[in-house]
Amino acid sequence: MHMGNELLTLPVAGALFAGAAGGLGYASAKARKGLDEKKVPLLGVLGAFVFAAQMVNFPVLPGTSGHFVGATLLAVVLGPHAAALGMAAIVIVQCLVFQDGGLLALGANLVNMALVGPYVAHAIFSAISGGGRDVSRARFYAASFLAALGSVLAGAILVPIEVSVSGVSAAPFLFFLGVMAGVHAVIGAAEGAITFAVLAALARLRPDLVPVLRDERRGAPLGAALASVLAAAALVGGFLSLAASELPDGLDSTLERLEVLKPAGEEPARSAADAAERIGEKIAIFPDYSRPGGGWYWTTVSGILGAALVLGVASAAARALRTGRPRADAASAGGRPDPPPGPA
Repeated sequence: MHMGNELLTLPVAGALFAGAAGGLGYASAKARKGLDEKKVPLLGVLGAFVFAAQMVNFPVLPGTSGHFVGATLLAVVLGPHAAALGMAAIVIVQCLVFQDGGLLALGANLVNMALVGPYVAHAIFSAISGGGRDVSRARFYAASFLAALGSVLAGAILVPIEVSVSGVSAAPFLFFLGVMAGVHAVIGAAEGAITFAVLAALARLRPDLVPVLRDERRGAPLGAALASVLAAAALVGGFLSLAASELPDGLDSTLERLEVLKPAGEEPARSAADAAERIGEKIAIFPDYSRPGGGWYWTTVSGILGAALVLGVASAAARALRTGRPRADAASAGGRPDPPPGPA
């Protein structure tokens, strides 16, 4: 669901960049206060897994594929604020290193995937699960499934709005919106099933890392659990990605079938989009997760390298959150701040 440069004009792209910056600033401030210390390492580890899983496109409809987004998984385990930061690390690495999503559209992709996805998912999950403890497993997994479906739909519905506001769409707005919603409802159902499966596996591996469920079992040691998730990320990104469907994803297939973009003679000036495309080509190390004239092994390299980069970026963000709150932690623990210096 990554938007390309050609879908936005510069004013709309700029407004979305500003919205993304403000939203991520809010998420950082909230995560600094509320992220459970025990879950700090999970920000990077689960981010790496989600990056790898996003590389595996699977057929969902004739001529259309989808892929796991992961916003709900992060939101359920880490909370919406930390999840937004983890998703932002993924989207930024995908854009800058792999040219997956346009540079001009980076703000839009951050809004749609890194902000709307986690916050919508968390709102739906909390409403259905009740937000308390001792929730039944059936209710927990139902909440996870519906939250994943809702988050994918919310992000998909924003795309026709952003494209139409940019004035580059030749398709009737309601038709474009309806097709995007219909296609991504199917993709969202697959997202819900995958989220269900991953949360179930994580609950068996380390029950205390999954909120809402009250499970007295200790499970595997934390280090072993984190290593298992990283190993899964390497296997998925490095090897399962080789079997990914080559069909266009839900957004691209919709753009092609509906002929959404105006012909070159009718659309607004695209100098900003063209410039962003050229810059993106120069920045990207592995455009489209490969190298020009490269073999299949570049996909494996891209999957492992991308997961490692997301692990590093998200872990750095987690460390920054942790170092930004020692004074507050001391005060909450009953500590007393140092008195101000007296007069000389």
